[in-house]
Amino acid sequence: MLFINHFKDQLSYDRIISILDKQKEYFWMSYIFIPLLYLVKLVYATSSVYTGLFIQSLKISFAKVFSVILVCEPIFLLPKIVKFIWFYFFETEYDLLEFRYFYPFSALSITNIESLSNWFIYPLQMANLFELLYILVVAYFLKKLLNTDYLSMLVVTLISYGVGLLLWASLILFLTVSYS
Repeated sequence: MLFINHFKDQLSYDRIISILDKQKEYFWMSYIFIPLLYLVKLVYATSSVYTGLFIQSLKISFAKVFSVILVCEPIFLLPKIVKFIWFYFFETEYDLLEFRYFYPFSALSITNIESLSNWFIYPLQMANLFELLYILVVAYFLKKLLNTDYLSMLVVTLISYGVGLLLWASLILFLTVSYS
């Protein structure tokens, strides 16, 4: 219904229904691509953190860093849970754009989305408290694995994951500007 309400002024009802039917036809592909995208994300985050640890001459296997990243990944479910609660209980009247661009505790949530260019949206979504919590927890688990102090692990994690995140954001920005 949200999709229909959003496009009712731009497309005919029959066209909207045909788009939804086509979307249902290709829905099975999400079962393939979503796990692959998460695997790429996990390997990329692991590679970023592992590179920082390697540069600091800290001996740990890639598999152990991967396990830390995997254990910390559920932190990114929290914004989805908050989003569900927000739109189910508090903001019950919303449109597709409000739902799409809502990211709790992010820099995007304190800005006016209508005044932003499309390419600003993703970086402002990435600047959020959940990313910070993720970095703090990854550093904590690495500290436990390497038997070292938390501050040094926090610095390594912040720099290595931060650089990886910055490179990822740059790629997404490039793709957004190129294809919009």
